[in-house]
Amino acid sequence: MRPGDVLYWEHTQEAGDYNAGEAHHTAVVTAVLPNGDVLYSQHTTNGKDLSLTNRMGFSNQDGGTQNVRVIRPKETW
Repeated sequence: MRPGDVLYWEHTQEAGDYNAGEAHHTAVVTAVLPNGDVLYSQHTTNGKDLSLTNRMGFSNQDGGTQNVRVIRPKETW
């Protein structure tokens, strides 16, 4: 990953109002530390430079296992 990549969390099974394969949260990679930890920022709770490693502990929110997907925007200019 690198700064500017987009992260989103996707459910892998039915959970509450979410269906398997649905994304429910999005964030942007803001930095990659020398130790490999990825920092991201999000609009939820005005989170800035949060640790993706620490977030992985919440992978079972709402009773559903989640995947983190990474999208790299392509520069076309």
